[in-house]
Amino acid sequence: MGDEFINRLMSIMEALHMAPGTFAGKLGIKPSVVYAWRDGRNKPGWELLQKISITFAININWLVTGEGEMFLAKSSGGPNNFNAVSEPEANYPDYQLMYEQALARISLLEKTIADKEEIIELLKERGNLASPSVEK
Repeated sequence: MGDEFINRLMSIMEALHMAPGTFAGKLGIKPSVVYAWRDGRNKPGWELLQKISITFAININWLVTGEGEMFLAKSSGGPNNFNAVSEPEANYPDYQLMYEQALARISLLEKTIADKEEIIELLKERGNLASPSVEK
């Protein structure tokens, strides 16, 4: 990723009429990170490239290689999903919200599993739960 990537990144912000600080805020990162990308001092990792793609409905292939259209095609066959970002009230899914909800669900599942394992261990220690027998 070099100058071409920086140009594509700037094209996204221009198309969405966003300053680097606003762009960073939508991604949940510090503006200095976007400025570092813009100035060529740093490069985003795969996770942030995916987040850009999801948050702004950007074609990740275009973002990485420059091939294809900037915005993802609508499922209905329309030209792009620009309206999904510029007009959130237009009945398009809120990709950022969906991403955050998925992360919250994963975190809750991990905590639930950890809590169940802790309860099982406590019951075993107190002798209230026999070790499961294995049938052969």
